[in-house]
Amino acid sequence: MQELGLSYNSLGELPAEVFSGLGRLQELDLHYNSLSELPDEVFAGLSKLQELDLSRNTLSELPAEAWANLFAGLSNLHELNLGFNKLGELPPKVWSKSFAGLSHLQELYLSGNDLSKLPLEVWDHLFAGLGSLQELWLSDNDLSELHDEVWTNMLSELDQLQKLVLFDTGLNELPAICSKVKCLN
Repeated sequence: MQELGLSYNSLGELPAEVFSGLGRLQELDLHYNSLSELPDEVFAGLSKLQELDLSRNTLSELPAEAWANLFAGLSNLHELNLGFNKLGELPPKVWSKSFAGLSHLQELYLSGNDLSKLPLEVWDHLFAGLGSLQELWLSDNDLSELHDEVWTNMLSELDQLQKLVLFDTGLNELPAICSKVKCLN
């Protein structure tokens, strides 16, 4: 099996080993469920996974230890959709190595997560290690408090970035990076 769609199933939780034995899986769709937390190694063994959609759940209860291991081993992941969860409610400690190990990630969707709740220092290294990222979606988050310096630091390692999506962010001015990449606002 290469694709597994489990969206719109009202799933409230996933057993830790639910995907064991699915090492050939390339696409996993879990959007529109009721997942508020995930076991820290739920995706272990999915080394061929290229697309993971966790959007439109209620992810907000991920302890730092779980988050640090959640995406470990997903080195082939190209697309990660975490849009429209409640990630802004996660403690700052969770974000320190949030996307470590996802060096091949090309598309990251973080729209609609109330990220305005994140302290400014979290933003500085939020996307560290994502040198292959080409598309970043931050729409539907109030980002009006982020100063130019924060934008510069936050996006400094994203050499391959081609598209930054900023609809409904409350920004009065586009960040300086928008002179180099396509920004949609």
